[in-house]
Amino acid sequence: MNSKNWKIIQKQEPIVKDILLTMAVKIATNLHNYQLDNTYDAAYRYIMFIKRCPYYRRIKGKYIASYLGIDRTTLSRIMSKTAPDYM
Repeated sequence: MNSKNWKIIQKQEPIVKDILLTMAVKIATNLHNYQLDNTYDAAYRYIMFIKRCPYYRRIKGKYIASYLGIDRTTLSRIMSKTAPDYM
């Protein structure tokens, strides 16, 4: 899409601009939060993850570990240490 087409779309459908801007802000915020979270230690990232994701028990451990940037063994250790406090 070139700038001429974009201007036409903006004039015809001004809501499109608002929707795209809202999406861009949410994506940037999520990326910033993800990068900020990765500056903390793995246990803290896990605790924040389970607080933000109430359905985390439905997600396989290998996917959680990948998201947190740790290996499955480390996740298992963290879960065993923090589970009684946050369940």
